[in-house]
This record gives sequence, structure tokens and C-alpha cells, in this order.
Amino acid sequence: MARPRAAVSPSSATVSLLGVKIGRDVAVWCAVGLGVGIVATTFAYVSWMVSGGPTAFGVAVIPLSLVLVAFARVQLARRRRARASDWVALGYTAAIVVSVALLAIEEMLRGIYQELNATVW
Repeated sequence: MARPRAAVSPSSATVSLLGVKIGRDVAVWCAVGLGVGIVATTFAYVSWMVSGGPTAFGVAVIPLSLVLVAFARVQLARRRRARASDWVALGYTAAIVVSVALLAIEEMLRGIYQELNATVW
């Protein structure tokens, strides 16, 4: 059985993936939310690792990105694009949640490595 492929319908500006039709604007705004979240968490993590601790801008980047996404959500809602405004927030939230999960996994693996290293010596 062949896997369903994403098809783009040029007349209705929708993307069909696995039988679910998603508006192109909704997909774009979800990607924007994901991108803002990924950039913010990456910047915060890199600034923490480079300096060995928190920096003012590294700590402030997450609330600043949240304000940016909130502003985009309000502007989309004012333009009567409620679905796209919801998806920009959902994309941002997904990026933050996934980055927190990855950081937890990294800390767990770092702890296991340190325990193994201490046991060997």
C-alpha cells in the first residue's frame, strides 16, 4: 500500500496531509511559531553554555519571544484569522515543550555519564 503524499491544491490554498486539509496560512503561522520558539531556546541554551551561567540577554530572550508571539497572535485575531492565531501559539508552545524535554534528557545522560565516570575511577 502506497503512503499518502502531501498534495497542494492551488485553487483553494490548502495543504492535504494524510487526508486532513490545512490552510496554507495556518501551516505558515504554525511554522513561524515553531521557528520563534526554536530560535529563542537555542539562543538561551547557547548563551548559557558559552558563559557558564545565566546572562541577562540569555534569560530575557524567552519572555521577549513570548511577547513577539503574543503580538502576532493578537494581530492575527484582529484580522479575523482566529485559526492561524491559535496555531502560531501552538507552534511556539510545541517548540518550548520539546526543547525542555531535550534539556531534561541531556541532563539525565550527563548525570549517568558522571556516575559511570566516578565509578570507574
